[in-house]
Amino acid sequence: MSKSTTIAYGDRWIWAYDLARTVLLVEVIHVAGTAAAGTDPWVDEVLADVRVGAEIGDSAFGIDPAWGAERLDMFVGWLDEAGRRLRTRVSVGPGRPADWPLDGFEWRGSDPLPVASAVS
Repeated sequence: MSKSTTIAYGDRWIWAYDLARTVLLVEVIHVAGTAAAGTDPWVDEVLADVRVGAEIGDSAFGIDPAWGAERLDMFVGWLDEAGRRLRTRVSVGPGRPADWPLDGFEWRGSDPLPVASAVS
């Protein structure tokens, strides 16, 4: 974990390790995919953006304040649930589990990522 990337919210930028961000966003894909996919076209658009943010560590991932309070609350709920699920594990490793939703992603390095890094 040495490469950093950004998460943007409006005019605020948060630095994050790219691999930690990927792990968190992959879990968000799982959470939102089971909870809300297909219920609102916005969900499908955001999940497409989440997938790009997870696959491409060099790209900024943006959370748009223009989504409105209800959608922001929904996204924050996905993040909270993703963090809760991740906290049940110690680490996530380079092996590709069967449910890994990213086709073109290659794990950088051979070491597992401590889940606490992704959750924080």
